[in-house]
Amino acid sequence: MMKKAFTLVELLVVVVVIAILMAVTFRIVGVGEEETSRSNTVKRMHALETCISGYFAAFGSYPPVRLHGSRNIFYKVNKQGIQVVDEDPDYGTFNWIKVHAACRSQPVAMNYPFREKDWPVINKTSLQVQKMYSKGKGGLAEVAGTGFDALQTTSQLSSKAEEDAWTHCNLFRFGLMSFLLPRFMIMMEGPDTTIYDKFVQWGENNNVPCKFEDGVPYENWEAIAKQVKPPSPNSDDINDELWKVALLPSQIITARWIACLEGICNLQSPNRKKGDEPYLNVWGVNIAAKDSASSLTQAGLTTQINNPWRYPPIFSSGDLQGEDNGWTQPYALDGISCVDGWGEEFYYYSPSPHQSYRLWSAGKNLKTFPPWITEKEIDELNASWASEARLWKSDDIVHMSN
Repeated sequence: MMKKAFTLVELLVVVVVIAILMAVTFRIVGVGEEETSRSNTVKRMHALETCISGYFAAFGSYPPVRLHGSRNIFYKVNKQGIQVVDEDPDYGTFNWIKVHAACRSQPVAMNYPFREKDWPVINKTSLQVQKMYSKGKGGLAEVAGTGFDALQTTSQLSSKAEEDAWTHCNLFRFGLMSFLLPRFMIMMEGPDTTIYDKFVQWGENNNVPCKFEDGVPYENWEAIAKQVKPPSPNSDDINDELWKVALLPSQIITARWIACLEGICNLQSPNRKKGDEPYLNVWGVNIAAKDSASSLTQAGLTTQINNPWRYPPIFSSGDLQGEDNGWTQPYALDGISCVDGWGEEFYYYSPSPHQSYRLWSAGKNLKTFPPWITEKEIDELNASWASEARLWKSDDIVHMSN
């Protein structure tokens, strides 16, 4: 007896049922991933807010992150993602790149020169970027050209030693993390101990402290840097005099809340590892997130080529004021930040005198709008801009912030 074959209608019904089941499955998976991202965001935000509250308890204000740019959402943004503030704001256009730069005017990340131990990786990365350029790749490689052979050193920055404008030479970025972590112990591991006396940026953001052992002020920043720097470029040993810096009030106070940062900080340095895992011991706590960058290439240099305002930051020692600035003598910066469940850096806002603050995530749509612009001011934008601004902030996550 012959078996009855499926009719065309029956086959179509089966296909439709399978399609529906697949759609439901993917939707459930998508919802699960979104909930995981949201949960991770809230957990990290809560940890950061606990640290920020600890800072307030210790110093009487929330972290006073200086403006690294302007809060004006209409300034032009150059090819390095930096606002062109020497020109009048362009109130005739409204786009996310400009808004993003304004939202980052008080950054979360702390950035500083790479350690000498990282130079080989930096050099290797510069060669990779040059290859991308020679093959006609777009984005950052197209702008940078072959100048990336300077990435492995900071000596070319001497011509900008007296510049203090953020838009001229961003050798350091004192974002939120530079207040929540012992910045001297971390940021001063760089290759050149004279950097800290040479650049106005460092001096304007840090007062030379008094010695722990006798209360006498340090003679200069180089003396502190020598106590912080490891004995040799290829060693992870701790300098025997590091304890003198570690016990400075501005450094040891961070030990109060450091446990909250365990496993949530994204590291830029490819060589901060213990075994195969990212690792940075701060007061006995490994603050490195498991999804920290394992190498510069994987971490975001190729990502940055497509999305220039993401870390790792690549800067130029040339004049950055013009929109079409050149990438002469570019350099890369190491850094530490904290990202939300979607891999985007958190946003921070604290107006002077820093008695309130806002910490938030842009949420799933990866776009946001500045909290210092009120609903009334949004209404004063033209209708299409106001609608877009509200859409961007519709899924923002704001937890316990004031």
